[in-house]
Amino acid sequence: MELTLQSAFSPAAFPGHASYFLLVLAMLMSSILTLRVLALGSGLAGFVYSAMILADPVGAFWEIAFVIANGAQLALMAWRSRMVHFSEEDHRFHQSAIPLVPAALARALINTGQWRDLGAGAVLTRQGEAVQTLTYIAEGTVEIRVDGQLVAACHSGDFVGELGIFSDHPATATAVAVTPLRVLAFERPALMRAQRRQPEFRLALDAAFNTNLRHKLTAANKRAMDNANPA
Repeated sequence: MELTLQSAFSPAAFPGHASYFLLVLAMLMSSILTLRVLALGSGLAGFVYSAMILADPVGAFWEIAFVIANGAQLALMAWRSRMVHFSEEDHRFHQSAIPLVPAALARALINTGQWRDLGAGAVLTRQGEAVQTLTYIAEGTVEIRVDGQLVAACHSGDFVGELGIFSDHPATATAVAVTPLRVLAFERPALMRAQRRQPEFRLALDAAFNTNLRHKLTAANKRAMDNANPA
């Protein structure tokens, strides 16, 4: 097919547009599985367009290679997930913090951290100091203070230190346990090494941080409304 402005918007060009649309959509996904599935669909649409519409054997070859690569990754993810075993608290972390992350990647991420019991009074971050540990709270309550003033509280299912763990910016608040805690703690050096080995770690954690941030904002808004409208 000769490429002209008219042909670009003809029905025959639909597979080509679909291929690029699915590829762009895949890049927006926070779920590794969804990203791979959309990329696979993009490659299939691109193969149809190159082979059947453009009659371009070179383009068709690379599109089918792209399909095979993503199909192999999906098969590998499925196999690894079947081989993964979680403890009860590992499973709760996976389901509550990173539910869209494949089990194998979740297992690898959990392995970079350590489950710990912390007593009341434990300091998780200090305002003005570099964040050295990303902490997931499985049980307990943590107060967040800025310049000594209580501004928020974190509970089960929340992360502490997520804003500074991947940057050199100091902590914007001090986080102190007010009850005994059960936490999954990720030390900064271990996370950095894991991220270099598997860049998907950062994508998985960013998805978890975004979900947790929405939860924190919702809770903060509710507290503000409760304070503005006391019973």
